Amino acid sequence: MRKKTFPSLCFMVIGLLWVLSLEASAEIDISRLVQEAPPLETYGDVPAVIWQRHEDYGLLPDGAMFRDSLWVVMVTDKLRRDWPETILSVPAAGELKIRRADLFDPVSGERIRSVPYRLEDEKGYPVCRMDLGDADEAVLVLRFRQTYARRFSVDGIVELASDLPMWEGRFSVSVPQGSELYVQSNRLDPPKKTDRAGATKYLWTVYNLSAHKRVSLVEMGEPYLAFGLRSGKVPFLQYMGALEALDLSPLPSQLEGLKRIGDKVKAGKRLLRSVEGMTIPHSAGFIREEIPPEGPWTQWERTLLLGRWLEDFGWRSELVWLTFLPIGSNEPATLDNFASPALRLAPPGSNPWFYLPGQTVEPGEIPAALTGKTLYGGSPEAGLSVYSVDKGKTGDHRLTMEWLVSLGSDGLLSGELRLWVRNGWLWLFPDGGDVTWESLETVIPGISNWGDGRPKVHPMDYGYRIDLPVRKITGIPGGPGMLLRLPCLLPGALEDLASTVPPKKLKFPFVVEQKYSVSLPEGSRLLSVPPMNDRKEGELRFSESMRFNRKRRTLEGEEKIITWSSDYDDGFNVALGRMLGAWLRWKDLSAPISYR
Repeated sequence: MRKKTFPSLCFMVIGLLWVLSLEASAEIDISRLVQEAPPLETYGDVPAVIWQRHEDYGLLPDGAMFRDSLWVVMVTDKLRRDWPETILSVPAAGELKIRRADLFDPVSGERIRSVPYRLEDEKGYPVCRMDLGDADEAVLVLRFRQTYARRFSVDGIVELASDLPMWEGRFSVSVPQGSELYVQSNRLDPPKKTDRAGATKYLWTVYNLSAHKRVSLVEMGEPYLAFGLRSGKVPFLQYMGALEALDLSPLPSQLEGLKRIGDKVKAGKRLLRSVEGMTIPHSAGFIREEIPPEGPWTQWERTLLLGRWLEDFGWRSELVWLTFLPIGSNEPATLDNFASPALRLAPPGSNPWFYLPGQTVEPGEIPAALTGKTLYGGSPEAGLSVYSVDKGKTGDHRLTMEWLVSLGSDGLLSGELRLWVRNGWLWLFPDGGDVTWESLETVIPGISNWGDGRPKVHPMDYGYRIDLPVRKITGIPGGPGMLLRLPCLLPGALEDLASTVPPKKLKFPFVVEQKYSVSLPEGSRLLSVPPMNDRKEGELRFSESMRFNRKRRTLEGEEKIITWSSDYDDGFNVALGRMLGAWLRWKDLSAPISYR
């Protein structure tokens, strides 16, 4: 393919921008949307529905990439007031410009008011603040442009699903005519391709996309679109070289004393602990042109600084990355592929190990968030380095729901539900500091119906334990006794997995278990135990048990699903469906209890 000169490229791009500006300036017909879009009730009990999400990518004459976005959202008073901030990120080495932020009446289609916003500066880290205020039921029209300076490429990764359902999505990428665009997607039809004004435009459309309620158990299970003008490992290595060449601040004066510690291993570990909590919340993906030496830092900046500073202590340090897509020969090359940085560290006299800033385990131990992951490092000179972290044994990824409750004579079950979240399951649960009944409800549907107090989180090396006060009437009194129905919860990701079309790869092999210890009222006893079963099909096993401990006067039970393989094929899918049916049978089990 003949290379195009920069002036000719600019000529084509200017023509392209004129076309795009006409498309972007089109007025929104609120009245028409109200008539055509499905009513809120169609989507169930949701706080809002995205009626339209349009994103157009292209190049500016100076080599900057732009993304023009239009969001038309039917909001209710249940939507978080600061929800717009989740999509209004300010690019590093770029800018965010709000072109329109208005609320409209969904009945008349008339404009109600504008939505105020402000840009705040956090020591060079820009944040856009926008609050919906007292909006009850209204249509939010939000149009904005994000400009990425000096990109000289059109690339990105669009995660199509969000926490809200979407009626219509339209995503376009415009590149100079004759350029090759590398594309990878999941659950998307091929794009419509058109040539116009010296540019080639790729257009993808999607309709009626359900809300992304929770993280999937399968690799790459959610719909996405990745694209770029380059592919392969060379762009990744060039970016790694640019990071290595950054002029970073030396060790802050308040930490200089660590250098005087004779034991350099001990000194380095002290340094790792000293910068905990020094990050700006929700700041991943941002590196400022001038990083303040004293902090606070963005999450990426802290990792870069730690790696450089540890070299002053005689440690060997290599920056490595978790990525959204593998680094290979065919995957599109885009900065969006850099998901999270980590370090591969080797103290003096030690073998290398991985360190993830903020990890709960001691330095030298594998943090749970890296279990089973692939990390990439390297440089233009040394080439690509690929590191695979072992997924561990099935038992390492154990999710336990343990009911420690007492039954009252009125049929009330009360006590504590303990959730033990280990290793791979951490990816599906909220961060320890963000655990609420609401956030747990997205992971385990129905759990909030038991709420009777605030959750308490206890961090552990392999994850954390959540203690939940619970209370609910499940017993049905009658005559001289009672019929007790035990609580039964199922992680939503397991239910989603049963409806996933094979073949897929599981993120990790796992164990899910639900344990019961129910203290019965004084003078009561269990009359009979329902029949239990134990089955094994291929790489899956289901087991269950129930007994009455007369001495302790407790009903004790357990149900468990184990998978030993990460291969999700047709046989796995069929077997899982049967085992989930057996699991959910506990919702209907009635334990007969009598009183003396």
